[in-house]
Amino acid sequence: MSKQIGYVIGIVLTLILGGILQYFICCKHSDTTRESKNDTSFRNLGVFSLKGEDLDYRSIGNFSFLREDYDYLPISYDSINIGIELLKRHLETHPDKNLSITGFAFSSEENKSVFPNLGFARANSTKNYFISRGIAKERIYLEGKISDDLLDQQDTLVNGVSFLLFQLEEGIESTDYEQVKREINEDPIHLYFDVGQSSIFIGESDRVKMSKIMDYLDHVVDSELILTGHTDNTGDRADNFILGEARADFLKSYLIRNGVQESKINTSSKGPDEPIADNSTEEGRSQNRRVTVKIN
Repeated sequence: MSKQIGYVIGIVLTLILGGILQYFICCKHSDTTRESKNDTSFRNLGVFSLKGEDLDYRSIGNFSFLREDYDYLPISYDSINIGIELLKRHLETHPDKNLSITGFAFSSEENKSVFPNLGFARANSTKNYFISRGIAKERIYLEGKISDDLLDQQDTLVNGVSFLLFQLEEGIESTDYEQVKREINEDPIHLYFDVGQSSIFIGESDRVKMSKIMDYLDHVVDSELILTGHTDNTGDRADNFILGEARADFLKSYLIRNGVQESKINTSSKGPDEPIADNSTEEGRSQNRRVTVKIN
C-alpha cells in the first residue's frame, strides 16, 4: 500500500514538474516571440512618440515621407490623432510647455525646399498638420537634422520626424523677434528671374533666412511676409508692373507649396521703379529682375 502511495506521489510530482518546464520552455518562448514581433512592428511602421515631464504617449505609426519629398504621406493611423488630442489638452493645462518638432533627412537626399535642409522642411510640413488639429503655432518650434541612421523602406522614410515637450527656458533661448525683423529687412532676400522665365534659384544663405522668417511668422502676432516683384526698364512700363506682380505671385504659390500659410503672404509690384543695379548693362538688368522678400 505504501509503495502504491509512493508511485502516485511520484507521478503527481512528475506531472507538476513537466507542466512547469513546459511553461518556461514553450510559453516564455511564445511571449518572447510576441515581444520580438511587436518590436519589429514598431521598427517597420515607425513610432509616434510624444514625451515630456507629464505626458508620455507612444504608438505604432509615425509621419512618413517619400525620398526627397517634404510632404508627409497620408496618415493611416488613428493613434496619431489620438496622441495629438492628448497633446492639445496637455498644452491647455500646461501654458509653460511647448512642442519641438525635429525633421530628419538622409545626406543623400536633394533638398528641393526653400529651407536649409529637407529635415526642416519635413518638420514644417508636420507642424501644419498639428495646427490643423488645433495646436497653436506659437507653441511649436522646428529643427532639421541630417542623418544616415534612419529607417528607409522602399524609398520611404518611416520615422521622418520626432517630438519633444519642453519648457522654453530649458530648451530654446528666447528669440528677439524685433532683431530678426531688422536683420531680414536690412538685408532682404532677393530671388532672381531670367528673361521670360519664372524659375527660381535659392542660395544656401537665403534658405537660412527663410527658416528665420518661418519662425517669425509662427510666433509674432499679425506678422506677414511681403513679396515685391521688380523688373528691369526694358519694354512697356505698364507691362513691367504686371510682370513684377506675376513674379511675386509665382513666388507666393511656391512658398505655399513649401508650407507657408497663404494668409500670411502679401504681394505687390514696383515694376522698374526701384532698381538695385545699372539697367544699361545686361548684368545690371538681370539683378533688377527679382522678387524681394521682407517681413512685417
